[in-house]
Amino acid sequence: MNTSTLNNILMESGLDLFSKINNVSKQTSNISELDCKLLPGLESDSIVEISGASKTGKTILILKYIVKSILPVTYQDLDVGGLALNVLQVDMELKFNIRILVEELEHYLNQCIDENTHIVTTEHPINSSVEHNHTPTSSKANPPQSRADLIASIVQDSLSRFYLVPCYGTSENLALIFQAIESRLLSTQLTLDLVMIENILSYYFEDISTGLVSIGKYVSRLLHQSVLKYIRKFNLALIYTKYIPPGRGRVSTVAGVTHSIQLSPVYRGIHKCVVNTTQVMYYRIEQQEMVWTDFQLGEGEEDEKGEEEKLEL
Repeated sequence: MNTSTLNNILMESGLDLFSKINNVSKQTSNISELDCKLLPGLESDSIVEISGASKTGKTILILKYIVKSILPVTYQDLDVGGLALNVLQVDMELKFNIRILVEELEHYLNQCIDENTHIVTTEHPINSSVEHNHTPTSSKANPPQSRADLIASIVQDSLSRFYLVPCYGTSENLALIFQAIESRLLSTQLTLDLVMIENILSYYFEDISTGLVSIGKYVSRLLHQSVLKYIRKFNLALIYTKYIPPGRGRVSTVAGVTHSIQLSPVYRGIHKCVVNTTQVMYYRIEQQEMVWTDFQLGEGEEDEKGEEEKLEL
């Protein structure tokens, strides 16, 4: 057999074959329930792009998705409503604050307990061990906890499914990060369902200093060189955010993106959300919440109609 014929033969390593076995045996996750309003039809191999200028809600949206994803479906006899997904966040801006995530989890759980009127909690901690599981159990098997202890237990359980990786120095480290993730996935040291990348353009101006490259081409090249082959290999969903300068208008999405969310300011605190270039909605940002509102473009605030509702994930 000559060399040219040998080079044309498709060869797969044992690790590649092993990853295929893992993909076949991987159970279907609850990822389709992440956000039916903005991400309808989301699947385990989906690619989501969230773009917009500063202070349009990109980070708020990502944080809501993390909270919804890592919370358990149920905890003891509390219907939490989470998805129990394993989430990896790549922090390109090196600004992630775990305290803010914990506060969001606690805020969500306080509301959840208030809505579940059958849940009984004590005012003070009780001296009893509580078995942690994700399936409902009778209140007789688990005596009432203090609200604070119950919330702390669920937060701890949720954080066990969240992984944070900072990307230092250069975008080239993104490839090294995913190479390390691949080895941990193959060795079953890590289980993942969803990957998030915060501001994929963090190193854009440094990377293009030697030659001008459009934002679209830059993101496409970075994703294909460093990320997508691992996302596809392990059947993971990807959500990334992309900064767009104010007044830039609509920026084309990368080929292969299945869900596109573009956020932009419109009028005196009103923002516009365009989903997959066709569906248009309006919202305000109030106390770190995205509040949907009816708004007639071209008319003043006094002409707004309809009731407002918070973003429910």
